[in-house]
Amino acid sequence: MASPASRCVLLDPGVPDVFSIGPTEQGWASIDLKKKRYQGCGRYGPLLAESVKLYARLAEEHPTLSRLAVCADKNIIHFIVAEELKKKQASKAAESSPPGLMVPDLAIRAIEFDKIDEISGVTARVEVADKNLMVLSLSFVFTSSKHYLLYDAIHASMSMIPIPNWCRDIYLPSNPLPVRYGDEYALVLFAKNYPYKREGRSTCIDLLYLWTPPKSSSPSTSPPPPPPPPPPREKMYPNPSGEPWHTRKPRFPKETPASFCHHVKFTSSSHAFWADLTKGVLCCRIKDLLDSFFVHFDFIELPPGCKSDALDDSDTGPAEMFRTMGCSTGDLIKFVSISFDDSVPEDDKTVTEWTLDMGTLQWTKGEELRFGTLWELDDFKKDGLPETEPVYPLLSMEEGDGGDLYFILSRPIMRWEDPAVHHVCRFNMTSKKLVSNPLSWRPDKIVPSGLLGCEFFRHLDSQRLVPDNRKMDAGKVQSWVEMESALEEVDESMQREISRKQMVWSGSQLDLFCQAN
Repeated sequence: MASPASRCVLLDPGVPDVFSIGPTEQGWASIDLKKKRYQGCGRYGPLLAESVKLYARLAEEHPTLSRLAVCADKNIIHFIVAEELKKKQASKAAESSPPGLMVPDLAIRAIEFDKIDEISGVTARVEVADKNLMVLSLSFVFTSSKHYLLYDAIHASMSMIPIPNWCRDIYLPSNPLPVRYGDEYALVLFAKNYPYKREGRSTCIDLLYLWTPPKSSSPSTSPPPPPPPPPPREKMYPNPSGEPWHTRKPRFPKETPASFCHHVKFTSSSHAFWADLTKGVLCCRIKDLLDSFFVHFDFIELPPGCKSDALDDSDTGPAEMFRTMGCSTGDLIKFVSISFDDSVPEDDKTVTEWTLDMGTLQWTKGEELRFGTLWELDDFKKDGLPETEPVYPLLSMEEGDGGDLYFILSRPIMRWEDPAVHHVCRFNMTSKKLVSNPLSWRPDKIVPSGLLGCEFFRHLDSQRLVPDNRKMDAGKVQSWVEMESALEEVDESMQREISRKQMVWSGSQLDLFCQAN
C-alpha cells in the first residue's frame, strides 16, 4: 500500500493547539519548512511567522482521517505581549495623545493570563487544500488579529498574511481560492452582496481581492501578469487592509441571483468557480482574474430540479451536508446531490452525479444510486456499515481514481450514553466498489462534519516530515532571546523619541496657553 505521504489524504479541517493533544498519541511529525515569510503583518511579522510550527499525523489506512496540529513558541508570544502592553501603558500615560505617539501594532485582548501556556495558545482551521498549497486561518489567544498561513509543499515555504477586516465579520466565506498561472499562483477572496457600513451609510457591495506571493530570487518559467490599473477611490468601498491585498471589480450577468452564498470554490485548468449549492455557480477565466481590474463572470444554474430553498436551514442542515461540486480527473466539473426530502422513503432516496459541459454550460446527468442499492452491496454488508443516509459528499481529486466519491455514514444513537460512531467511505459510482474505515472522532461527537481532500503531503519532501516529541528546539529559543535584546534596544530608542515629542508638544501647548492669556 502506498505510504500516506505519497497519496491524497482525508483531513479534518479543525487544527487544535498541539498541547491539547493527549501525550500518549503516537505518529505525530513536525513539518520542517525551509522558508517563512510574512507580508503586511506589522512590526511583529517576522516573530509571528517564526513562532508557528505545524504538526501532522497521517492516517496509515485509506480512507481514514489524518490530522494537523499547530503551536506557537511561548517565548516569542510572551515577548510580543509584553512589548504591546508596554506600548499601551505609554499611550495611557499620555492621555492627551501628543502627535506622533506610537500606537500598538497588535490588538491585545483585555484578558489577564496567569500562565504562559494560556497566552501562547493558538488554533487554526484548514480553509483550503489544493495540490501543493494549503491555506489555514490562524487565531492567537492573545490578540483579535487574524492571519492566513499559506504552506507551499513544493518550495517548503510558509507565508503569513493578514486577513482583511471584512472577512472576520462575514458568515460565508472567508476562505480564499488558490488560482494558478504557469508555475505561479495567487489567492483570491470574493464576497457577493457583502453588507457594509461606512460614514453612517449602509450598502451591499461585491468584493474581490487578490494576493500574490513575493517574488523569489529564482526566475519563473512563466511571466507574471501585468499589474491592473489602480482601483477607483469609492467612499463606500472597504479597505482591503492595504498591502498585500489588491482590489478587483467583479461584473456579473443580470441573471445572477441577488443572494449568493458560495459554499465551495475550486479551479479547472482555465477557470475559477464559486458554487452556491442551492442556486448555481459563478465562474470566470483565470487569465481575466489576474490580468484585469474588471473581471467578467458567467452564472450557471444548477441542473434541472436541483435549485432548493430548503437547504442551509436548521431543520434540514447545511448545503454541504448533501451536496458538493468540484473539478475531477480530466478537468471535468461535477455536481453531486444527495436526497434530503423526508417525504421520500429512505431506501428510495438517491445519490446523483452530474457533469458540466463547459462548451454549452449545460449539465448532463450521470450515475444515480438508490440508498437501498447501496445498503445491499457486498462491500457494505461485509464492513458492517449502518444503513443510514450518506452525508458530506466529497469528490476525489486523485489522478486515476475514476472520480471516486467520499461520504460519511453515522450509526444511529439509541441512548444518550452510547458513543457516536462514524465511518468514512470511498465509493466508485461506476464499479460500485466501496472501501470504508471508522473515523477517529471523539465518542461525544454526535453530529458529523465535513472533511477535506488534501494532496499537500504528496508534494512535500518526505525528509521534511520529522518525528517530533512536540517540544520546541532549545537552540531556537536562545536565538530569540538574542532577538529580544536587539528589539529592546530599538524600543529604548523609540521611548526616547516619544519623550522628546511629548516635551515638544507640551512646550507648544504652553506657548498657546501664554498667548491666550
